[in-house]
Amino acid sequence: MKAHQPSYIRVSWKKRTLVITLLLVIAIGAFLIPAAAQSASQVRVVFIDVSQGDSIWIHDQENRDVLVDGGPLSAGPTVVAYLQSQAIDDIDLLVLTHGDADHVAGLIHVLRSSIPIQAVADSGQTCSTDTCQTLTAEMVKRGLTPTPLTAGQSLEMGLLKIHVLNPQVLLSGNDNDDSVVLRIEHDQVRFLLTGDISATAENRIMSAGLPLQAQVLKVAHHGSKYSSSATFLATVQPQVAVISVGSNSYGHPAPETLQRLSDSGAQVLRTDQSGTIVLLSDGSTFWIAQAPFQVFLPLLMRDGSSPNPLPTATPTPNVKITYIEYDPAGDDVQGEYVKIENQGGASQTLTGWSLSDKANNNYTFPPFTLESGQWVLIWTKAGTNDAQNLYWERNQAVWNNDGDCAYLKDNMGGLRSTYCYLGATP
Repeated sequence: MKAHQPSYIRVSWKKRTLVITLLLVIAIGAFLIPAAAQSASQVRVVFIDVSQGDSIWIHDQENRDVLVDGGPLSAGPTVVAYLQSQAIDDIDLLVLTHGDADHVAGLIHVLRSSIPIQAVADSGQTCSTDTCQTLTAEMVKRGLTPTPLTAGQSLEMGLLKIHVLNPQVLLSGNDNDDSVVLRIEHDQVRFLLTGDISATAENRIMSAGLPLQAQVLKVAHHGSKYSSSATFLATVQPQVAVISVGSNSYGHPAPETLQRLSDSGAQVLRTDQSGTIVLLSDGSTFWIAQAPFQVFLPLLMRDGSSPNPLPTATPTPNVKITYIEYDPAGDDVQGEYVKIENQGGASQTLTGWSLSDKANNNYTFPPFTLESGQWVLIWTKAGTNDAQNLYWERNQAVWNNDGDCAYLKDNMGGLRSTYCYLGATP
């Protein structure tokens, strides 16, 4: 069958103009065209720890950046802070896999941030929730209109070749099963991102005959028992299976899913256990990188050899400032906050610690312990302290809209974390 002529999405760069070609492919055989020889430059795929949700950042050394989902609303500041810490100049493509809040609500913060976004793609589903309406409004403000993705499309960006495997041409009507599924190729290394699809959608994709083999599998629906069937795993043949998950009432990841993953021979990595997970590829091999506050894991080859067991390390707390909401909509005093996270492996008592700005406005922590993997917001306004919110009790704003720095010190006055924004220097 003859393929359609390609259509184009034009993306503006600060220093150059890049044309991303969206190949609308009807024939399955179009996926089987040998890829052109790629550079050995690295590609980074990062599964950001957003607790119960998904957010995946893909970056190559030609400075192409793809962000797939943004986690729940509470994780939005974390996603923004992580991307800003990587000094990206823009997001070339933002992908919304489906409308569930644990995948896209955090993108509200991304859209409200200073990070330029060049293009948006989604599943083409109709979504009328408050979250989706807010997302749409924020995209309109930026002049962005999502491009619906459909199985059979391909996208080439720098070192990346991205194939769309789902949703199918005829949507099922189930928002999870109509999730965008992407197979990302970096020469001989492949990553499969599966959104929240169930075994029903897995069967539809397999029946379509689309190529599924991938060394790295982002496990569907946070390890739901209704996903990652044995047949699907046998087809994908993953060496590493990443589960993006946090505390939840759904039983994710399900014991039966973990067993199926174990039976498939995949090494399972979980964000609720390892935090943010960083994988690097040179096009012929891939490995689990040493990210800040994480343990280095062994090199993984693409030849199907079994990975070594994970090393162990003594857990240590690592508490840092990850985001400042310095210019909220409405009243600054009521909306300002600082997000502090414990990204280490043990709890940390913050009693007597201090948070200050460049003008030496100082907040002292009351008796408080921040558990491993948890975060707390320090609000400028008055309020009642709880497990995730502490209040400065001020009637004046703290954080300058034209740039400032925050300093977190322990109860002995030792500097533990510094966070600056808008070009401010410590």
